[in-house]
Amino acid sequence: MKKLFMFALVFAFVGFANAQEKTTKGKHAVKTERKNNFDEWSTAVGLTDAQKTEIQGIQAKYEEKRSSMRQSGTAQDFKNLNDERQKEIEKLLTPEQMKKQEAFNQRKNEEKEQKAAMKSSK
Repeated sequence: MKKLFMFALVFAFVGFANAQEKTTKGKHAVKTERKNNFDEWSTAVGLTDAQKTEIQGIQAKYEEKRSSMRQSGTAQDFKNLNDERQKEIEKLLTPEQMKKQEAFNQRKNEEKEQKAAMKSSK
């Protein structure tokens, strides 16, 4: 009887332990790869190394402003700051790069809409 009880106890423990594992196959796969959006954007737009360096400097400058504004800033303040940053970046782009950026942004927006549609259909 003790052996049967021990067997049932071990069986239950193993069952509970396996039930806690996360599945990594199928639709519940866990993403571990992080995308670098700047690299993806800069490649799509065709930035030169000099442009990349300047844009990273602009982003660092605005990140400092954003972090100082975090406690007391409103959503409109952040939007204005992002608009200023975007205007500075766009001054560095050529007309051809601006067209590529518009195409990139349109493609990203379509991807977001597809993801939202997939989430809402679940």
